[in-house]
Amino acid sequence: MFPTFLFSQENMKKSAEDFVTGYFKLFEDLKWDKIPDMYADDAQIIWPNGKIIPKLEAMKPYMDKNKPELISLKIDVKWMLTDITGPNSAMVSTSYISTKNRSGNIEVKDNIEFFLLERKEDIWKIKKEIGNWNFPLVFSDNIDKKYQISNMSAIAKLDVAINQRWYAMYRDIEYFKNNGTSPSEYGKMLGKMYANVWDKSEGFDGLFNGFIWNCEILSKYVEVLERNESSFKVKFSSPAIGEKWNFTKEDLSNYCGNIWSEIADYMGATCTQTDDGKYWIVTMNKK
Repeated sequence: MFPTFLFSQENMKKSAEDFVTGYFKLFEDLKWDKIPDMYADDAQIIWPNGKIIPKLEAMKPYMDKNKPELISLKIDVKWMLTDITGPNSAMVSTSYISTKNRSGNIEVKDNIEFFLLERKEDIWKIKKEIGNWNFPLVFSDNIDKKYQISNMSAIAKLDVAINQRWYAMYRDIEYFKNNGTSPSEYGKMLGKMYANVWDKSEGFDGLFNGFIWNCEILSKYVEVLERNESSFKVKFSSPAIGEKWNFTKEDLSNYCGNIWSEIADYMGATCTQTDDGKYWIVTMNKK
């Protein structure tokens, strides 16, 4: 019975992997009407941000957008691993590069996805899909393996990008301060310039959404403390300043606070900022 059991397991693994490969082929062949048949009725997708929604609900806007726009899609599978999790279930983990030609615009992504499959009457269906995407790092086939390195994770790239963004701002602040413009004044100048690209028609909701978006790309910790129709309060980690820079943490706080104050004023709100030593706390109130 033992060899028979192993043979059955290997058959299931191959069957599950063939199913996922066939699923990818439907995308490559742009057979949008066939794709929903691959999902269980209660299938779910878990996005990288943790949001869980029904898979069919998630796919409808995706397919509606791709039908008229997507010219071609190529999926190059780097590896695929399968674990049999039950008599009629399997987990398929796969890494692949997807290349989309969307109305002449080429989009390349590095993907890692996990598919929980269930089998009914010898037919596999996708029960749950967990996706994680990254910008690609691709080495040509002619490059020796000893020179090829792993792609950085998306969060590691974000960590480095945040540090580099602050470093660039530090250089600007120091340059202007050394040439007679204080960080506070420089912040006001930039705030007036940046404010002009904000859309006043989006109102206070637009101010909140835009401010949070900026916090997420400038800070490694963001916490919304208060939020209602006329005000919000956000706490986020402040950047560290090394001894090499010719300005203080207070200078940096004034610089950033004045940028946000000018934008808030343009969008019809007031802005105050405090510093508790570790976090900056920004409060905005609708006028």
